Amino acid sequence: MIFLEAALAEKEAVISEKDVAISEKSADLLRLSAELEAEKFKYAQLQRMIYGSKRERFISSNFPEQLKLELEPKSVEIEQAVKAERETIRIAYERKKVKKAHPGRLALPSHLPVVETIIEPTEDTTGMVCIGQEVTDELDYTPAKLHINRTIRPKYISKEDELGNQKQVIAQLNRPINKCIASAALLSMIFTDKFIFHLPYFRIRQRIGQMGFSVPTSTFESWVKLGPQHIKPLFAVHRLYVFSEIYQMIDESPIKVQDRDIPGALHQGYMWVRYAPLSKGVLFEYYKGRSPNEPLRDLSKFKGYIQTDGYSGYTHLAEISGITHLSCWAHARRYQYS
Repeated sequence: MIFLEAALAEKEAVISEKDVAISEKSADLLRLSAELEAEKFKYAQLQRMIYGSKRERFISSNFPEQLKLELEPKSVEIEQAVKAERETIRIAYERKKVKKAHPGRLALPSHLPVVETIIEPTEDTTGMVCIGQEVTDELDYTPAKLHINRTIRPKYISKEDELGNQKQVIAQLNRPINKCIASAALLSMIFTDKFIFHLPYFRIRQRIGQMGFSVPTSTFESWVKLGPQHIKPLFAVHRLYVFSEIYQMIDESPIKVQDRDIPGALHQGYMWVRYAPLSKGVLFEYYKGRSPNEPLRDLSKFKGYIQTDGYSGYTHLAEISGITHLSCWAHARRYQYS
């Protein structure tokens, strides 16, 4: 009997161990199943983000079937009161949509020249009386065209005086560029298209070619080089206008430019910008380097306020008499918050 009881106890112990092992395997199986489902969800989300349509790439985490827990007792009442107040405001200020009448045909400007064309009927109007007319206006366009300005200057010579001397006179010729075939109007068109309408020089040359005259590249480059010399006085006046302001902002921006001294590569230049907020005047000046010595050389006579960024080249402004150096809040914040 004792042997049988010991064998039975041993079997029960084995069964208990098997049950514990089965429970552990079941727990592991449930954990692995949960992890597999989570990975499947992540994979489905990635698939939807990559290949799904835009409106299906993201699924809201708010489920309408999930009831909300009211953490604050009065939140429902507050929400209902706000909704009622909004509805009251909407009803009070709602305006009925009034269908506006069509403004009609766009009026043509009165300052434009008018070219009239009279079209007679093809039928025989002999013996008929004209009782009126129909007038139709349209906005027309005359394509740009080239023409030759031929200036003729008569030359005069006086009669001989007692000593046999004679005096010859001729009218002065006023042209923008000496010995240049381009007129002031043509040069104005080139620089307007370039700097106002941002057309490349190559396309401007193409337009001139379509008008009937092919300009060689070297000739066109000479026009471009010599033409801006005539606006130097205007630039000087504008520079004085900006410098006359008591409050200025100064900043520099890098720009890549071609340099003959460095063939086959681009030079790192800088465009210095001055802005006068009071008059909204803007001045652009190009310099090869970032050193503020050249751009700020005229500040010895300036009296007022200058605002800059945190560039160390501006720190000497605080030492100049009569100048109050204003800093930038955004750059000042960088020294406090990374």
